[in-house]
Amino acid sequence: MEIDVQVEGKALVACVRGRVDTVSAAAFEKGLAYALSREEKWLVFDLSGLEYISSAGLRVFLTTARKLKAKGGDIRLAAAQGSVKKVFQVSGFFTLFKHLDTKEAALATI
Repeated sequence: MEIDVQVEGKALVACVRGRVDTVSAAAFEKGLAYALSREEKWLVFDLSGLEYISSAGLRVFLTTARKLKAKGGDIRLAAAQGSVKKVFQVSGFFTLFKHLDTKEAALATI
């Protein structure tokens, strides 16, 4: 699992690549600590490079969203593909968080 976080406009964009599973979920959460410590309240997850996500990875999205909502912000999901998209759909995450086809579209909603 790799995560790159950068500022784009009023939001942070986290590009997630590889697998987020039980083994890598802690590293994923630690990688997001930078994002949560900044003043930006919005976080866009670019999921175009995410190949697999487990329930441990989904939990990280929920805890991150809670922390951002406490600051008055939220998360957006962008570009989920294939089986990852299906996991987010089946788990109901697309009803909890907006999902858009591209990172640019997600940034436009902020």
